[in-house]
Amino acid sequence: MAQDIEPVDIQEISLKESGSRIRMSPVLIRTLQWEAFEEGFECWGVFRKVGEFLCAPVDLLGYDSHPFQDALDSVIQPPEMVLNLRDIPPTRVLTANSRIVKFTTSWVGKEKKQLSLKLGTHITKKLGWDTGRSVMLYALAWGKVLILLSENRYNDVQEEDFTNGKMPS
Repeated sequence: MAQDIEPVDIQEISLKESGSRIRMSPVLIRTLQWEAFEEGFECWGVFRKVGEFLCAPVDLLGYDSHPFQDALDSVIQPPEMVLNLRDIPPTRVLTANSRIVKFTTSWVGKEKKQLSLKLGTHITKKLGWDTGRSVMLYALAWGKVLILLSENRYNDVQEEDFTNGKMPS
């Protein structure tokens, strides 16, 4: 039985009215080990579920292949012609392109104490932001992958049984 359980540090991030950028704290940057990257590095982002966005630098240090490689390999291009109904992939595969994005970052200040994720409003809207509103996001690091959760998604997962039925209800 686990005696000392280290909690996953979940940080609240306020997404302001402009909605196109998310600023990360120094603690989260150090946890992700992203401070080694230079100005303007690119990241891959994947919507695993509605309101659940995973992101990591394109040139992730210390990995043989990118953690999102399976998702990136799943993106397909449409053929010029369809000869048979069986040649049409399921919709979840066809819409994968809209769930995978590439974006850039920028350091705020020379000390690399804050990082701005330049997601754009089309991405932040998928995380619950709307024009003229301020919303709360939840951020956590898993390895060198940043996970952003909308408030709705965060609340939904709090209702789920994380033990797969081993905990009595």
